[in-house]
Amino acid sequence: MNKRQSKKMKNVYSQSSVQYHSSNFKEATRLLIRSAQGGYRPAMLTLGRAYYWGNGVPSNVDKAIFWFQRAADKGSRSAHFRLGLIYYAMLAPNKVLPSVDKSNENFLKPQRKQLSAQQLRTLAYDHFCIAHKPLWMGIMNYEAGKEERAYDNFMFAYEKNADPLSALYLWRMTKDSKWYERGENLLGDNAKNWNDWAYMLWVWGEYAKALPYIEKALSMETTNEIPPTFWDTYAECLCGLGRMQEAEQMFRKSLEAYRKRNDSLMSYVTLTKIQQRFQ
Repeated sequence: MNKRQSKKMKNVYSQSSVQYHSSNFKEATRLLIRSAQGGYRPAMLTLGRAYYWGNGVPSNVDKAIFWFQRAADKGSRSAHFRLGLIYYAMLAPNKVLPSVDKSNENFLKPQRKQLSAQQLRTLAYDHFCIAHKPLWMGIMNYEAGKEERAYDNFMFAYEKNADPLSALYLWRMTKDSKWYERGENLLGDNAKNWNDWAYMLWVWGEYAKALPYIEKALSMETTNEIPPTFWDTYAECLCGLGRMQEAEQMFRKSLEAYRKRNDSLMSYVTLTKIQQRFQ
């Protein structure tokens, strides 16, 4: 794509953003698709996210992967990272962080049918490497039983990126409480960090340990719109502790928040959880 064409598609992408913020979603999507088809990399990445989350278009994993791959081929590390998360979600849908949780079988089935577990693992790992994400490289190695490599990855993420979750994984691997304390000290004023910390503890069955962290995340969120993933993490922790009546209330708050965001896929996933556990 020459400079003139690139400038033109950039303008179309900007027009799409204007239409989106004016709630003209149909026109915004039309312009976004035009810009992406015209070869503008940010539009490809945004369109991939739209198909992944179901924003303005129906959720479609094949189309999400197609546009993320197009953006990745043009050098987008963010696209490589998103591809890694998608393939990892297919491999281990119950172990991903809430911000990338796409555990709905109907969403993942088209690609999961075509790829073996080893292929999914290789694809996820390769994309995480290209995206320079040592935490996720560590997670892949840890779950594959390659603990020495995982340890190196987590150490790199901790030392270079001051990543709290890397310290949490180091605590889990070494059973050394110093790592737990170091990671906790890195959570700072970022509510998402506290939520992700709580979520991982929940995944590992540490329900009582997780609860104060998600409660802290909720108390730190000062905006009018608490992220639905926070309510979902809180609900999961309450379920683990057997506090089912409270958990149902939190799941319904999560569902309401997803619906406000027009996230059709995660609304479906959350509604399915409610139906399976409480009805």
